[in-house]
Amino acid sequence: RWVALVTTVTEVVWESLTAVHLVADDHRRKLLVEAVEALETASQESCLYILRAVSHTLALMEAIDKQLLSEYLQVCWQSCKDLKKSDLFRPSVETFIALAFRSSVLLSDSRSLVGPYLEEIVDLGEVMPGVFNSLIKQLISCWQSDRSLMIDYVDVMVKALTYGPVYRKDQRIVFDAEAFVTSQGHTLSVNQLLESEHQADVEVRARGIAFLIQLEPGSELALSMAAQLSQALVRFDAEVSSVRKRYFGNSTIHRVKNRIWQSQLCLLHLLDEATSRILLENVYSELVEESQQPSIRCLLEWVAVRILLGYPQLRPTLEPAMEQAGVARTGSVCSFLAVLVHLGSCLQDPDALEDHLSSYLPVILPWAMGQHFNARVYAQTALHLASRWSEQFGLGSVLEKYGPLFLCLRRGVQIGNWSRNVEKLLADFYFKDFKACSHFTLQTIFWDLPRLTGLTDRELVPVAVFDGVLSGAVGKVAVPLRNGDDLLSASRPSYWLEAGDKEAGVSVDCEDDYQRKITPWKQMLACCDLPRDDDLGPAKKAACRDGLVVVASLIDRIPNLGGLCRTCEVFGVSEFVLNSLKHTEDRQFQGLSVSAEKWIALNEVKPHQLKEYLEEKRNAGYMLVGAEQTAGSKALHEYRFPKKTLLLLGNEKEGLPVELIQLLDVCVEIPQRGVIRSLNVHVSGAILIWEYAKQHLT
Repeated sequence: RWVALVTTVTEVVWESLTAVHLVADDHRRKLLVEAVEALETASQESCLYILRAVSHTLALMEAIDKQLLSEYLQVCWQSCKDLKKSDLFRPSVETFIALAFRSSVLLSDSRSLVGPYLEEIVDLGEVMPGVFNSLIKQLISCWQSDRSLMIDYVDVMVKALTYGPVYRKDQRIVFDAEAFVTSQGHTLSVNQLLESEHQADVEVRARGIAFLIQLEPGSELALSMAAQLSQALVRFDAEVSSVRKRYFGNSTIHRVKNRIWQSQLCLLHLLDEATSRILLENVYSELVEESQQPSIRCLLEWVAVRILLGYPQLRPTLEPAMEQAGVARTGSVCSFLAVLVHLGSCLQDPDALEDHLSSYLPVILPWAMGQHFNARVYAQTALHLASRWSEQFGLGSVLEKYGPLFLCLRRGVQIGNWSRNVEKLLADFYFKDFKACSHFTLQTIFWDLPRLTGLTDRELVPVAVFDGVLSGAVGKVAVPLRNGDDLLSASRPSYWLEAGDKEAGVSVDCEDDYQRKITPWKQMLACCDLPRDDDLGPAKKAACRDGLVVVASLIDRIPNLGGLCRTCEVFGVSEFVLNSLKHTEDRQFQGLSVSAEKWIALNEVKPHQLKEYLEEKRNAGYMLVGAEQTAGSKALHEYRFPKKTLLLLGNEKEGLPVELIQLLDVCVEIPQRGVIRSLNVHVSGAILIWEYAKQHLT
């Protein structure tokens, strides 16, 4: 009881001191000395109140010795770390942040003292929800009072703009539950009382973005800061991309890159022409060199469109970049075609749009007739939209020159899937509803676009969060909060995304049909009436040995051999013949065979030994069948395989040599309807093996 009483009194005393306004610096210094001594002896419960008193007193001091400040910071931070296993740890760290990162400290020669603590707090913010939010909130309040302070903290700003800790599974469960409760709004009273820790972490990025869009362009300080920040974001993007060029959707790399380019979009209004040119070159490089996830590709294209709109003198860079893309990676041309489309959709002045189409339609046309499927569909979509705009705005010169072409497009000549794929792309939200100018809002950047391009819900930042952090904002912001229409809100994700979800999902429409894995030995027993090996009599053992023999000695490529081995094992081929048994040790073979070589009889016959081997098999009663197209070959569906059949497969390029064809009893060919002359040997072999199995195992 005595300890509890002392603790309570101590808390009351130090809490009272936070309300006292000491006039003289001497009194303040004495209080700080007392506070430092008290921190060393006070209970854990009292430390938080003492830290608050220290923070309050330091804020009142006009000047403080650097050495003394260093001692105060060291003692206070140590007190915070002593509370690490206590519930008081986070509020004590937040108090220390307010104590150390104040304008008076950051503007003085003592600012070097807070560097080590900054690094520790940033690291702590990765594992403790809410800490980094407190730090960035305090720093932004300092930057708003003096913008020059941010120049020294560009790296911290990059961290804030891309912040998003990876939560443990138990934390994700809690945050998902909180998200559901929050979505109920004012219907649940708890939403008016408590704030989610996950929401606090989302606010970190929102605070960084809110600070940027409140900055006014034009001042030399803003230009310098924006240039440094943009270049730092580009460097961070390169660092992230260097880890893995190809990355999965919603992976950490994907999400970080998405945050980087969202931030670049919100920074564009502060960039001058020189910095914008550098950023545009980086965008071109990102589009060409890497195969980006859809959300990243859309953001990159949007950044390019915004830069080209803001600085029309940079538009001549687009055509050579597109030509380079066609050489380096043809698929990336689709992004440049999308940039041209969205750039045109932003040009509401008929003269400007007419100049745009006249300049770039000759660039688009060759791709509309090219061999690359995606580029061709994108180019044809661009031509459809150009036709629509030309009629809508009455662009005489464009209609005069390209009228017959537009007429052909409108009639929608049915050539395979040509019309259907173009119609799908035209119906996609990205070309139907998205407007690069009117939808340039925080709602689109942080909610609609991520949602429509398949990002996880944890990456979506509600507009309400920006409302909260901008509640005290004075003046206009460079990026509006909300869209003026609900086109994107009502849009569905891209058709390729929905198709992927359907493929990945589990069908529940049919209760009687479901996926099952075959148990091979059970199926053999059931379908072939085969008992266990111990129960097989001599006649039945001979029947198993005298089945199909597949000879692949002429095949060179290891993956084809591995795949055939697996097919042979699955359909119960009695013997599989290769030109070398060492092939079974190859990783490519094993990757395709998935251990099938352990469950099937293998034999080695060199190509020069095939004549002798075929004669032996004929003498043993086998029908020699070749998989080849010859003048006298029989169609597969018309041929009945004998029980004892040897199937000879040809080389990938040369097929079966003439001297071996002359030894065969019959050649069988697979009927074809296409233009290409033949199938892959692995596929051909699999079809013939299946036909044999169908005839003899049913």
